[in-house]
Amino acid sequence: VPERQKDYKVYVTGHSLGGALATLFSLYVAASIGDQTSKEVIPGPITCISVASPRVGDRSFQKAFNYLEQNGLLRHLRIANERDPVTMMPNATGKKIWATLSPVSYLAFKLKDNQFEEKESFHHTGVKLKLSKGAKYDFFYMGAPIGIGNGEGEEAQSDTTSSKGSRTAKSSKQTSKKSSIRRDKIPDVTFHLGKAYTENMSSVKTALSDLSLNDLYRTQVASIFEKKMTSEDED
Repeated sequence: VPERQKDYKVYVTGHSLGGALATLFSLYVAASIGDQTSKEVIPGPITCISVASPRVGDRSFQKAFNYLEQNGLLRHLRIANERDPVTMMPNATGKKIWATLSPVSYLAFKLKDNQFEEKESFHHTGVKLKLSKGAKYDFFYMGAPIGIGNGEGEEAQSDTTSSKGSRTAKSSKQTSKKSSIRRDKIPDVTFHLGKAYTENMSSVKTALSDLSLNDLYRTQVASIFEKKMTSEDED
């Protein structure tokens, strides 16, 4: 294909487990672009669009992903419905989970490798597009809000403002509101289904039609990544 068609782009996509596999495969392909021994000429960047993907790799995997992103070889849009439980797992490997249940095992693992907890934890990659009911959306990168959206970012600010000016409100109403908020945040497997994603993505299609993933990386992601790296160096 590279010899017959020079002008082409590589997109990798998948839902759920397919999204996880797409993330892994896109990293593999993007890494091969810089491999001088490779006979294949693959144009970059590789673009991965994962939907409802679980966490895929540990911190080393995330750092390798970040490196390829910063070098313009890889782009990843990770679409996740609010309350989709699959996108919230796994938090850690079986080894780390076992260590939390067994103090003796934890001590043994810790003595062998002081950073074992970090190494046995899973982390997401890419730019997260968080979708919520009501045509709401927000973008995040490495846990930091990008500042584009109309969902939780705006609501969080308004909640903070209103809480300062409503201290005279009845406690019963406040309790009722908090309870309803908690119920609305409970993970629900129905939000993982293709139908739920189709409905949410269709509702924001017009709002996102003028956005470019490459532009997000150039104008937003680069600065967030730099701040994260600077913070780690200071620590």
